[in-house]
Amino acid sequence: MHRTRTLLTLLSTLFTTLLLPMEAVAERSTTFDNYIVHYNAFRSDMIPAEVAQRHNIIRSNHRAIVNITVLRRSKDGSTQPIPARVTGTATNLSSQLSTLHFFQVREQEAIYYLDQFRIGDNETLRFQIQVEPEQPYAEPSTVGNIHFTQRFYTTE
Repeated sequence: MHRTRTLLTLLSTLFTTLLLPMEAVAERSTTFDNYIVHYNAFRSDMIPAEVAQRHNIIRSNHRAIVNITVLRRSKDGSTQPIPARVTGTATNLSSQLSTLHFFQVREQEAIYYLDQFRIGDNETLRFQIQVEPEQPYAEPSTVGNIHFTQRFYTTE
């Protein structure tokens, strides 16, 4: 039953994502050492209500989420999600800095790191995020840095 519900939630999220403008949900990735980090940022009202409720996410067109996933690439080319320490900041064009406070979400074999924050219409944020895979998956002080800019629109 739980697996069926999780699969339905995943399919619902995927379906919702496919209906959205590409700029709104564009997933990006970067690599460092043997790790692939997927990251994106989007308005929180794009998440299905059931998923938002389960993870205590406030759905609003004035709130956004940044999503980070860390994968370790094996020698055979396969990948597996791994736990990591994820920290970062978001800076607006007026140079106001906000510290991001990520929380971990585990669903079946997936591991995500999310943070939610307020946004204004036509607001551009510069994200600087540090990802440190946890041991035994990485040597101490293995850190990847992600820098990206995202513009948010709150009106429809």
